[in-house]
Amino acid sequence: MSQRMNKRSKKQAKHPTPHEGTGSGRSGREMRENKVPERTCLVTRETKPEDQLIRFVVSPDNQVVPDIKRKLPGRGVWVSANHVHLEAAVKKGLFARGFGAKVSVADDLVDVTGGLLRKDALSLLSLANRAGLVTSGFEKVAASVVKQQIAAI
Repeated sequence: MSQRMNKRSKKQAKHPTPHEGTGSGRSGREMRENKVPERTCLVTRETKPEDQLIRFVVSPDNQVVPDIKRKLPGRGVWVSANHVHLEAAVKKGLFARGFGAKVSVADDLVDVTGGLLRKDALSLLSLANRAGLVTSGFEKVAASVVKQQIAAI
């Protein structure tokens, strides 16, 4: 039995944990939580954090659809959250290249995406309001600015 223990000890010594010896003093979970996923923009080919990009997927009828919540199934392509870049992707037919297949793009994809983004922003603002995190009224906002208790105006 002691020989088995020695073999296990040697194996463990040969294969340290992935975060051993990094000197960071943080666990793997902490390191993963701080890392922001990055994706490449289809138009500019720049690598950016996911929250600066909009994800698009292909529907079962080969139609390109914006995935604002990033939860739709399937392979996605990412475009910078910029009106100009989205228009360029539509005009140049970059979605077909990104998906590697022939896809149809609606003429009003830019407007539909903008509408979905506005709807999502209003939904989040409404949720923050219900949580008591929204301040309205000139004097209340001015007092919050002086106290530095605001995140955005």
